[in-house]
Amino acid sequence: MRCIAILAFGAFFAVDGRAQNQILYSGPKSYTSRGHLGTGDGELLQGFHAEQWRALGEPDSTGKVGRIDALRADSVQDQEQATQESFRWVLRSGDATAGPTTGASGELFVSGDIVLGPGVGTGPIAWSITTTLTTPIVVPSEAFFAVGIRLPASPFWSNDGLSLWATSQPTDGSSNKQVDMAWQILGSASRATHPSEKRTWRVGFHQSAPALQLGHFSALRPLSYAQGGQFPIAGTDGLALRILATGRDGQVGAVFIAAKFATVFPVPGVGTWALEIPTFVSLPVATGTITNGKLEQLPLLTIPSTLSGEFAFQGVLFDLGKLSATLTNAILLTL
Repeated sequence: MRCIAILAFGAFFAVDGRAQNQILYSGPKSYTSRGHLGTGDGELLQGFHAEQWRALGEPDSTGKVGRIDALRADSVQDQEQATQESFRWVLRSGDATAGPTTGASGELFVSGDIVLGPGVGTGPIAWSITTTLTTPIVVPSEAFFAVGIRLPASPFWSNDGLSLWATSQPTDGSSNKQVDMAWQILGSASRATHPSEKRTWRVGFHQSAPALQLGHFSALRPLSYAQGGQFPIAGTDGLALRILATGRDGQVGAVFIAAKFATVFPVPGVGTWALEIPTFVSLPVATGTITNGKLEQLPLLTIPSTLSGEFAFQGVLFDLGKLSATLTNAILLTL
């Protein structure tokens, strides 16, 4: 596998008002890579494991699925912008052990060709891409799914061809307890595999529901909301919480904690609840008002070194004018 230095130059596709709150990422950029694809074709996929994520997307009345409005890549890099390239978005079912299910049976969604370039010059260019979906994609609320890109063969790699930016676990400075949620499917392989360094492929999606993210930071490392924010280092890192809530300025947000997830269930008119009630802590770990589309707080400047285990977080927004509430997704912290 060859990893190439990133080129911080981007272009954006326009999005409409439905595509609002991003899951994932905001974190350090480590490199751009095709994983183990080399000159061949295949897929690079970021897993959303049910053990770490629940209730993603805009929920339906059953609480069992959510809708996502747009797909996002930060960024897809072309080593030679003078030549036009293309890729396809893909979503797959699967599980945390075997990863994305390969073949047509595992496809939840495959787009048509997304064409990039040509650019206005020569050499590498990185494209940050948001593709708004005419029809939202339905994803499970408590089961594995993966989001990624399908790359064609690239016979002239690494002088030309597409690759995807990634945040590596060493660069992000997260704990070695980090679960490897980056996957790849090489050509027509029957099983998905992991690339190196417990990386976060920098792909994700947007949802109209408010999005809860976990971040970490230290005296040696800036605040990062990449996947490593779910795996901070106790005794060194601080804990950050962020709710992205476009169009909800003035609403009051609160983030709650429990010992673990529970089987999700719908709360009519509010969203999908995912925290275990017997271990639910009734006092929020963070509260505040949505301003400029977000609420961000640092509830722990240093996580105690004696603290360990798993902790499940979920947020709720209150619209005091309308006397209504909206739940965020739920997310797991591992220490």
